[in-house]
Order: sequence, then structure tokens, then C-alpha cells
Amino acid sequence: MKKDEIARVLDAMRSELSSYLTRFVIRPELAEELVQETALRALQHLERAPDSVDEYRPWLFRIATNLAIDARRKQSFRREHLMETLRGTAKANAEFVARTRPLIGTPEMRSIAKEHLAFCLRCAVHNVSGPQAAALLLKAFHGLSNRDIADVLAIAPAQVKNRLQEARGVLRAHYGTTCALITQEGACFQCKELDGYYQAGGGNPLSGTAGDVEARLNIGRVFDPAQPTRWQSMLLELVNQLDGVQ
Repeated sequence: MKKDEIARVLDAMRSELSSYLTRFVIRPELAEELVQETALRALQHLERAPDSVDEYRPWLFRIATNLAIDARRKQSFRREHLMETLRGTAKANAEFVARTRPLIGTPEMRSIAKEHLAFCLRCAVHNVSGPQAAALLLKAFHGLSNRDIADVLAIAPAQVKNRLQEARGVLRAHYGTTCALITQEGACFQCKELDGYYQAGGGNPLSGTAGDVEARLNIGRVFDPAQPTRWQSMLLELVNQLDGVQ
């Protein structure tokens, strides 16, 4: 029965959809709402489902992507330099400083520089258009083929390559003006600053890499955004404050 088959695929994809949507909209709680809505719409519109079980995954990603693009349009905190804003907000927030101080020198913070870089990537992706972001995330984090991505975005397969190139181009330009880890031309050293503040001893998280978008994507794969660490959870609280979310 199609409904049972779709329900099984949804169950198997739940954590994957949560990770995908969290990278898309930043906030895990909003992503979780979109996962629930994706499941609801899929089960309410069985007549639109593909005939083949093998095509269910791209179809469910299409539903989730459309919902995520709509949600991003409604978000008010789409700032080009969100991480810089968060840095200033965190330093000025006495409660945040007090809550994070006990973490200094703890094993929990040994990967703080890479953890920050992964969070920064999520914020940077928020500056990429919805279709471009979807193509990049589906390719880089979920391994979809160009044909499947074309199905998700309802575009020709030949256009997927353009979306991917455009997304990477936006990120390269963004990091070229904001991140000073590699080129020394940007304004932001937050990864190294946090590594020093929390006495992690890891140094530059991009050391030994080309420092490009692919290197950042590789680090981003290590952290599941749907399962935020304690530090990330506190940072997300600041994001909510900036956006006026209770």
C-alpha cells in the first residue's frame, strides 16, 4: 500500500530531513516543524507520489525544500554578516558570557573552532538563494545525483550544475570579504578567537586544507546541525533573540 510505503521511507529519512532543513533554516526547532509538515503533506497528497519507491526520497526532499524556501522568505534575521552580529551580541550579553565561562578548558570545547566554522557555514548558506542552497546541500551533504536534484527543484538536469556553481560562487565571495583565516583579507578570526578563549589548542580549523568552500563543507559534515552541542544551543538562543523568537 502506497501510504505504508511512504510512511516507512519518511521514518527512515526523518533524521536526514532534520539535518537538511536545519542547515537550510538555521534553527532546529523550525526545521522540526518543517519535517512534521513535510510528512503531513506527503501523506495528504498520496496521488502526487511517484509510482516507484526509489523515487520517494527525491519527492520528499522536494516537499521539504519548497517548505524551507517559503520559511526562509518569512524569516526576518536574514543578515549578510550574521556571525559578526552574533559575536557582538554574545560579548555584550553578560548571561551568555557567564554560562559559557565554565566551558573554558574542558574536553567539550576541543573542537570549538571547527564547530564554529560549521555553524558559520550554515549562516553563510542563508545568504545563498533558496534553489542554489538546496542544490548545494543536497549534493554536498546528502549525495543526491544531479538528476535527482533536478527533480527536487523541478528544473532541467543541465541547470543543476549552474545552481551548484552559483552557490559556491556566492560562498567564495562571502568568505573572501568576511573570513581572514586564509587570505588575511577578511575581517573575521572568530574560529581562532574561540579556540584561544576556550583553551582548546586546535588553532586554525582550516590548517592543512585549501581553505576553500569544499574544505568548509568537509568540516560541516562532521557536525549534525539537528543535534546541536551545548555551545551551539546557547548561540541559537541569541539567534532567536535577534529574530524576536520566544
